[in-house]
Amino acid sequence: MKIYNNKGFILGVLSLLFAIAEVVMFFVDSSKSSIILLIILTVTGIEEIIRSLNKKSSIEDKDSEDLVK
Repeated sequence: MKIYNNKGFILGVLSLLFAIAEVVMFFVDSSKSSIILLIILTVTGIEEIIRSLNKKSSIEDKDSEDLVK
């Protein structure tokens, strides 16, 4: 698979790493906010990685970044 958006891929991987850290923290201190944060980080990380591997989505992301600048 080719990575079309390196920045998005790195952000997705970092998000998933934070989700893994949150799983560890959940076992140390069980709280409902940890579960919510875990779900948000996991979904965000997976979405970013999928978008970075999809050529069409990567082009759309780069075009939207150009419009903001």
